[in-house]
Amino acid sequence: MTAVVTTKSKIFSWLIRLIGLAIFVVIVWRLDWSVVIDVRHRFTFGSILIILGAAGVHFWLKSLRWIILSDIQNIKIKMFEGFGLCMAAIYLGLITPGRVGEISKIYFLKHRTPTISWAKASANVIFDRLLDLFMLLGISTIGLWYYFSNWHFVELVVVPLIGLIIFLGYYFRHVWFNFLVNVLPVKKTLIAQIKQTSHELLSEFRLLVKSPKFILALGVHLISFAIFYSMIYYLNIKLNLGLDFAASSLIISMAMLISMIPISFAGIGSRDVVLVSLFSVHHLSTEQAIQFSGVYLFSFILFSGVVGFLAYNLSFVNKINKNL
Repeated sequence: MTAVVTTKSKIFSWLIRLIGLAIFVVIVWRLDWSVVIDVRHRFTFGSILIILGAAGVHFWLKSLRWIILSDIQNIKIKMFEGFGLCMAAIYLGLITPGRVGEISKIYFLKHRTPTISWAKASANVIFDRLLDLFMLLGISTIGLWYYFSNWHFVELVVVPLIGLIIFLGYYFRHVWFNFLVNVLPVKKTLIAQIKQTSHELLSEFRLLVKSPKFILALGVHLISFAIFYSMIYYLNIKLNLGLDFAASSLIISMAMLISMIPISFAGIGSRDVVLVSLFSVHHLSTEQAIQFSGVYLFSFILFSGVVGFLAYNLSFVNKINKNL
């Protein structure tokens, strides 16, 4: 019975992601593709190396941030191992309909240190993702104010807040399910188990925030995003879009936030509709928006896909995937 439910859930997740592809087809239906593919003349081998190098440093810093958070919990992960696991998790997230990539990191921590609880193994993974989410949410809120200044308080603050709550519940649904599945058979203690798990998670969150090493993790986090936004601005320059650093950062943040909604593969369609809308404000064409989206996707997919594939096949994560 469980296998049937799991299979149906996976099929549903894949079907939902067809929405993004449908949106993408509608956007590109009448494009002038001669303009879009003209991008190949704008990048030299050297500029491609710069982009891939920046992407590599960005991902390396993200893995370092996770390693620091794990170290605060006295969970030791080597740098090379942590980078490989993070890249394998990203790759797994690209090829699966759910957030299996992040879940695999939790299983890895639990496998490495069987004595720790699921809550402790989950805490730094959840917290690590929340740092990304809050960064994108904060910058996207500024973007909403900048691009939609005629909106009122309810539209600018309350609606995004409600959306965040719903999104968090859905985004980490697999994590909560793993907790609940262990306590459902014991219905009399269900509430007590949930309270205990929630209390332990909050305790781990407090431990992470109060540690002096959290400042280091936060610094690494900010540097990684600074490199990411610099790379986005570099793409803007190479494509001759004429956007300043602030505009390119606001636009990509809003596009990334929307692309995290699980209705597409790798954000295709959902990210594009945001880019097309915001590029039009700067009098940039749909072709230029799709051109930018394609280069952005290629840059990150090329690095994370190739490196992630190698890391996935050489790490413990691929063994985990077979059991999920």
